[in-house]
Amino acid sequence: MRLGWWSGLAAIWVLFSVSPWVGAFGSPCDPLARLPGELATNPLLIDRSKIHWSQIQAEHFLPAIRHEYGGFQEKLSRIVSDPSQPTFENTVFALEEAGEAFSRILGVYSVYVSNHNTQAIREIQDEINGLTEDYMDLIFQNERVYSRISSVHGSLQKGTEEFELTERWLEGFTERGIHLDQARRSELARVHRRLGVVEDQFERNLLVQANSIQLKVRDLKELGGLPSKWMEEVKALKGADGCYWIPLKNEVLIQHLLENVRVPSFLKKVYYADFPRAISQNYLTPEEAGEAWSVDNRSVLLEIVDLRQRLAGLLGGGTYADQVLKGRMAGSVDRVRKFYEDLIPGVLKLAERERKELFRFAQSFDPMIRKIEPWDRARYLKWLYDSKYAISEDQISEYFEVNHTVKTVFDFYGDLFNLRFERIPGAETWHPEVDVYRVIDTESKRTLAEIHLDLYSRETKTGGAWMAPIEKGSHSSVRTRSAILSVSLNLDRALGGKPTLLRLDDVSTLFHELGHAMHEAFSGVRHASLAGTAVTWDFVEFPSQIMENWLYTPEFLKKAAIHHQSHMPMPRDWLKPIQESAGFRMGTRLRSQILLGLVDVHWHTTDASLVHAPADLVDEIERGLHEKNGFDYSLDYSPISPSFSHIFSGGYAMGYYSYLWANMIEADGFEYWYSDPSKVKEKALRLKSVLLSKGAALHPDELYRAWTGRDYSVNAFLKRSGLSTP
Repeated sequence: MRLGWWSGLAAIWVLFSVSPWVGAFGSPCDPLARLPGELATNPLLIDRSKIHWSQIQAEHFLPAIRHEYGGFQEKLSRIVSDPSQPTFENTVFALEEAGEAFSRILGVYSVYVSNHNTQAIREIQDEINGLTEDYMDLIFQNERVYSRISSVHGSLQKGTEEFELTERWLEGFTERGIHLDQARRSELARVHRRLGVVEDQFERNLLVQANSIQLKVRDLKELGGLPSKWMEEVKALKGADGCYWIPLKNEVLIQHLLENVRVPSFLKKVYYADFPRAISQNYLTPEEAGEAWSVDNRSVLLEIVDLRQRLAGLLGGGTYADQVLKGRMAGSVDRVRKFYEDLIPGVLKLAERERKELFRFAQSFDPMIRKIEPWDRARYLKWLYDSKYAISEDQISEYFEVNHTVKTVFDFYGDLFNLRFERIPGAETWHPEVDVYRVIDTESKRTLAEIHLDLYSRETKTGGAWMAPIEKGSHSSVRTRSAILSVSLNLDRALGGKPTLLRLDDVSTLFHELGHAMHEAFSGVRHASLAGTAVTWDFVEFPSQIMENWLYTPEFLKKAAIHHQSHMPMPRDWLKPIQESAGFRMGTRLRSQILLGLVDVHWHTTDASLVHAPADLVDEIERGLHEKNGFDYSLDYSPISPSFSHIFSGGYAMGYYSYLWANMIEADGFEYWYSDPSKVKEKALRLKSVLLSKGAALHPDELYRAWTGRDYSVNAFLKRSGLSTP
């Protein structure tokens, strides 16, 4: 998921807080005769061979979830009452199967919420969160279940899928407090429930802010300098009052305003429109802010941090970060901090060189300039980019019309991995704009996945970009099931019937999210809970980030970059500058990424009670982090925490470091992959078969060695980032 203007990397959007060991999505069909009353017509429960998206309404979820919760209780009772000796099949596998129906509906619900976050959904979220927590406690605070699984664990061979899956179940019991006394278990359950509520509130507030804030333009003269193409976009936003209302969530238009408008008073308003600073400094009027006046995520995030620390305390002390990092590649907070500390000196030097370069460039236009104001920075950066590479991002986007680009990216994945993407006309999905594709392996002729591609922004849709499994694939002895996947972006559709043109950053996001999707699609493991993105969190971004590299290769650009009007290929002399542009402002971007990671580390290593702290503490803490690490506070959007959905509502708590961690691994991996053009396809198929297909069945280090024949090194990342001498 992308985090607005100040983040350049995509991520998976974690849809709900159910841990990966809850079970696979998908469910065998219960006979309709068992469904009483209105349940017999509930689209979430009938004909479960498919998902009836067009019939699903918010009102259907609670009855369906309650029904499946009751069904799971019965299945769980039969498992724990089984008099026979516990085995993997009659205990762990049986639990996986028993939980599928409940988890399947949660998967559908989570995708529905991400796309239809309406008042009707908001009214049932707290109750559904409560049922989800009840479900977790029903399993993980059940000593009879724990005893059976512990018995099974001792009989399994280490290194097998069955052993790994059983280990995950036992970790779940530890994390839900099986070793605590009853009073502490009850307190842990209360904290989990409250945490689910406030994390949802954090995300809802962001949606309110995104949909509420609109910049009012009374006279188009306020937009002096804006090119005619974008002026036409603004004119299409004229309201009944004769004014022009520019939604803050239209990121492409907002970026062009910052890059081109010359009127300082308006630029300040655009720059400071990110909430809550815009409110506190009175840059927006109440009319422009709308409902955003009524929400402030600073107090919400302080409660989230406090609750997470309470969880850690109940589970045996230490910080929340200590609990999260158990079993991950990084392993400890000290190692994450050391990772950042080793990068910071080189990154700050590179960022400082870039700052001086930009200032000298600005002086070439205005010799009297003494400081680049933050609201002027985007304009000077655009001019610097155009000057360095002799082409502009607008010119480049003319060669990336959305439909052609999507087809070319699909074809490129197909050529690498022996795939075919077939659009399914008329397929049922959650919105008319969503296209559904069948992913077919051209060697085996088997359907690997069904992808619901949702490209465009909508008012009730969560911001950012993400891949989410609706149903995970599996290859057990019971059945083979293809994955059903959601791939979502938030592109701004061009107005007036004009073609939607993509920035390179948009194309990179598409590569990234499809990388996650292929990780799921290629799964060959027997148990869905180990499939695809179930890998340890600091490896989950490797398959997606390594695919982003292909955007800047001649192999892709020669196929993809076709002018949307003339249908002529991109000029050959543009190839080199586009490749070089991948490193534009690398130090500044890395600096921002490190800062986000340090913010994450700070919030999840604090041992102070923050639930009653003043909201302004958030601003003070972020300022202190800048000063402590040698960052210039004035150069960054701040505070960033109130909109940092990755860590406060998106599953990346004490996990944001994983982006740079995975960058380190994928840089080495792509250097290996691309080192010999004659072996690119061979290595792609090996990546598919020995790494991506294995999911979490093996440790990431083993998977990487199986693909490359070596351990990864940081050298390729340092070289690519300009932090070492080639």
